[in-house]
Amino acid sequence: IMEIELYKSRSYSGCIKSAYILFSTNLTTIFKRTWLSILVYSIPLAIMIDLSLSSRALNEADLPIPTTTLVLMSGMCIWSLAGCIWFIAIVNRILNTRTLKVNLIRATVLILILLHVAGFVKIILQLVNTLVVSTFLSAKVSSGAATLTSTVIEILLDSAFFVALLPCTFSIIKYLIDPQSKISDIFGKAYRHGWRHWGFLFITLFITGIIFSLIATVLFAPFGIIVEAQISDLLGTLNGDLSGIPSNFYILLYGTTLLTSFIFAYLVIWSSFIFYYAYGSIETTEREREKSLTA
Repeated sequence: IMEIELYKSRSYSGCIKSAYILFSTNLTTIFKRTWLSILVYSIPLAIMIDLSLSSRALNEADLPIPTTTLVLMSGMCIWSLAGCIWFIAIVNRILNTRTLKVNLIRATVLILILLHVAGFVKIILQLVNTLVVSTFLSAKVSSGAATLTSTVIEILLDSAFFVALLPCTFSIIKYLIDPQSKISDIFGKAYRHGWRHWGFLFITLFITGIIFSLIATVLFAPFGIIVEAQISDLLGTLNGDLSGIPSNFYILLYGTTLLTSFIFAYLVIWSSFIFYYAYGSIETTEREREKSLTA
């Protein structure tokens, strides 16, 4: 794969430009190496989305969820997670040229860490929400005021977690790319380096997010239209109306979901290339900083 020099000081616009050049000039190679892993990841994801939209048991609180549905959803979730790990490993292999085995191990460790972090954040938010609501209700404050206060606190906590975790966009890339990097560096030395460049990472993420959102809006438009039609029909059937969707609707939904998630993966690859070059820029700055301190 043709690669632009990684370890070079760049602005956020330079990172975006380099990522675009890397992606566009190597699109054929990237597609050949990633299409199968993306397909393996997208198939169960599309099944889960299709099932969650078509199953009344998953959309009505009063209905028990059948065991077969739970088993199927769990199996698809594991399948999709395995495909996601493979996909990450393949993309990393394109960038670091190390063996697939090494990249699979690092991708698996990373996914496990991210799942634990996500679980921790969710538990903290849930505990704070429960504590605030119960405290206000016990003080005989109106439920509306309790809900509003809980929402404000949750937004503040979300913002705090965002600020704290943003440097991980650097330390995670370093862990995946640098063979000398250790798992402890994600919240250790590499994290501290990322924290020193918080503003650079933020503006890079912000601009990337705008571009990403604009492209994703267009990409997800057909999927959104179909999902809206399905939800409207589902709400109608819950009110006793007859279903008005055609018999082949769920085939169309599945095909649209599969195609959308497949294309979306390449948007994710492009955005990951941006932070790949952001990592290279920060790493270059840190090396120059260490040289100046030891000089």
